[in-house]
Amino acid sequence: GGKTRRDLFESIDRLALKPLPEHPYVCGEWRVAKVHGDHHIEVDHHCYSVPYQLVSEVLDICLTATTVEALHKGHRVASHARSYEVRGSTTLREHRPRNHQEWAEADPTKVIAWAEKTGTHTAAYVRKLVGLRPTGLRSALGLKRIAQAYEPEQVEAACEQALRFDGRSYLPVQRILKLGVQVEVRTNKAPIRHGNVRGPGYFH
Repeated sequence: GGKTRRDLFESIDRLALKPLPEHPYVCGEWRVAKVHGDHHIEVDHHCYSVPYQLVSEVLDICLTATTVEALHKGHRVASHARSYEVRGSTTLREHRPRNHQEWAEADPTKVIAWAEKTGTHTAAYVRKLVGLRPTGLRSALGLKRIAQAYEPEQVEAACEQALRFDGRSYLPVQRILKLGVQVEVRTNKAPIRHGNVRGPGYFH
């Protein structure tokens, strides 16, 4: 013997030690996200662009407090500084198709045509949404989707109110519809008469 702990450390342990990493370990959270038609993924109510060729693909998403990374089949395809802006968007120019303007303007034609059939206020609201790049088209499609559960007159009245409040997504229209819009819905359907259906008098 005769060796001190210091001697043993210098002769054995120090040789086995590895240098500390340059950057501290960062804990990441993994999720999956589908790429929408406007080549963005949505993470915690914020949209991030990915290469447009990946539209409709499902990506692995690694989240840290400061970054959002998207991977496709194990390869990183996009990296963004994380944003906590609700309903905001982060878009990199290199992710857009070269003819982005033509592509973006041609894409919403169907939803605009649907809105024009529904009514003037719906058309005005959808055109406003589509103009909010890059997430507006998806919001317009969301409006069309929720509108299927309501009469056109109700959708039209809800869009009129949402325009008054300067709504910028389909959510204000959805809230108005759920609360019930004050509109007389025209219907040619006869009232349902059946033994199991209680009339209004039952509840008095």
